[in-house]
Amino acid sequence: METLKKIKENINRRRILHVNTLDTDLNRYMTTFDLVSLGISHTMGIGIFILVGSVAKTLAGPAVALSILISAICALLSALNYAELGSRVPRSGSAYVYVYMVAGEIWAFAIGWTMLLEYIAATTSVASTFSMVLDTTFNGLIKNVTVHLLLSGHEWQSPYFVHYPNIIAGMFICLFIVILLSGIGSSSKFINIMVYSLIAILLVFIGYSLQYIDISNWSNYGGFMPTGMLGVIAGAAKVFFLFGSFEVICASSEECRDPIKSVPIALVLCIVVYAIFAMICGLCLTLVVPWTEISQASPISEAFMQYGDVFPTYLVTVGMLFGITGSGFTGMYGLTRLVYAIAVDKLLFSFLANLSHNRVPAASVIVAGIISLIVALFLPFDSLVDLLNIGSISSYLAVAALVVILRYRPIQENDMFFKLDQEKTICEDTPESNRKSVIGGTLKKQFKCLHFLESQIPGRVVVICLGTFIICSWCCFLAVFKYHTVLGEGPTLILIFVFSLGSVGSVGIILLHHQNNDDPPIKVPWVPFAPFISILCNICLLVNIPAESWSKFLVWLLAGLIIYFCYGYHHSNAVVDTNAAIPKQDSSPLLNDSEEISNFGTTEMVDLRPQEKN
Repeated sequence: METLKKIKENINRRRILHVNTLDTDLNRYMTTFDLVSLGISHTMGIGIFILVGSVAKTLAGPAVALSILISAICALLSALNYAELGSRVPRSGSAYVYVYMVAGEIWAFAIGWTMLLEYIAATTSVASTFSMVLDTTFNGLIKNVTVHLLLSGHEWQSPYFVHYPNIIAGMFICLFIVILLSGIGSSSKFINIMVYSLIAILLVFIGYSLQYIDISNWSNYGGFMPTGMLGVIAGAAKVFFLFGSFEVICASSEECRDPIKSVPIALVLCIVVYAIFAMICGLCLTLVVPWTEISQASPISEAFMQYGDVFPTYLVTVGMLFGITGSGFTGMYGLTRLVYAIAVDKLLFSFLANLSHNRVPAASVIVAGIISLIVALFLPFDSLVDLLNIGSISSYLAVAALVVILRYRPIQENDMFFKLDQEKTICEDTPESNRKSVIGGTLKKQFKCLHFLESQIPGRVVVICLGTFIICSWCCFLAVFKYHTVLGEGPTLILIFVFSLGSVGSVGIILLHHQNNDDPPIKVPWVPFAPFISILCNICLLVNIPAESWSKFLVWLLAGLIIYFCYGYHHSNAVVDTNAAIPKQDSSPLLNDSEEISNFGTTEMVDLRPQEKN
């Protein structure tokens, strides 16, 4: 029992570094503008040329613009969660590091490992798409030459691998490795060039389409909203993935000059800019050609081909190549910074945290690049896409949950995690006594009679209710989307009622507790409702991912847990001898090599600095 108790304590340990928040071994080069370019490049890729038209054709019609608007609003809710945590923790790692500092080590590793899968899938699928577009442009010449020269004219016949090695995708990955190794300055300039070129092409397309606009396309084919509001919402769920730039922006915090200000601004701006371009492109497309005649494979190119105009075909091809290149490169960038962040904490092999002379995590770039290269060469595109979605949505859900946990936790505990400097930690016009007068996570005065909701550790009941809310909501969506045909209408309605009652009851119990008076640089409004709406949206999307993809994900997660328990559990930077703990005498944020280990309200503080001899 003692061994199990020790393991439980260790896997839930949290590591907190008390350093000046802008101190880093990486190069703080990027400005707010660079972060916005990074986010736009990550999102404004192939989706704006293909997915917008596909949604208009199959789901929403001309109302695809409304679908994009709804998705943008949902994305902004998620972005606010990332903005609050990103402004508190200006460090590489994004959701991984947030979970490590708030929830515990095993949860952080699970999220980090899931995000690694997401980045690998994103980078390699984009590289495969680049190869496919280029091969299509040359009428299959690249494929034919590869099969003839490398496989003697015979394609591979495996259900698990590609039919021939994807050499172009591999070269694509190699190009990314070279640029990333050259430094953050070169990487940032490369991203800016991709974004400038893509925006210029989109502006040319929008202007070019004005000569073919026919307003009757919105009235003669079922109206502006031919599939009704349900079609608009279904379209919104599909295009939501186009706004997934939160992680890569937060992952770059440690290489940003002023992350506390720049990260929140970049998160909002990249969503707004992308939503505007996507809505205008969707409106132009449905005005140029009736939505019923849009081609799913190549919406924009085929739309102009109906008028005998081939110029947009070449324009779209060039634009797709720029968009795909930028999206793939930013995915690779995020992957290397996440590997670096996990390796710094020694949950992955510590050599991956080694930096080159130009302050680039070279080992992470090379290892992540080799893995991505192998995947891009031999694995098919279809097997990667849903794995990408699991990783991104899971991290969105985790970050929304963390915002609720932080808001209903004693402010003294939050102060131990998020120290910026003395002026920012406590505002000059806010007395410390007022700031700490309300203990977050405790019952409000009028509900003190509910003794069964009291806990010796403030915030624990809120965490339990949050977990109950997620489980009940998940089961409710399963009943709605997956099992209603199997169970029948009656049992399905009963299950929906029971699980909905559990979710609503959990929210009600959370509302009986005090929020703390913490005042971070960016603060999510309407807590807990805004994070809960974000959680519900993410659960709804996760439930609709195919079971086959979940089985692949579980295999990946199992492999990660084996690595964690064989290496990370024993080498983690959070491993200290708690019996020899030295009470902390100086809580200055400028102290280096200082750690705290805590477990939901019980904090043991340890100073690992060499002690001066008298």
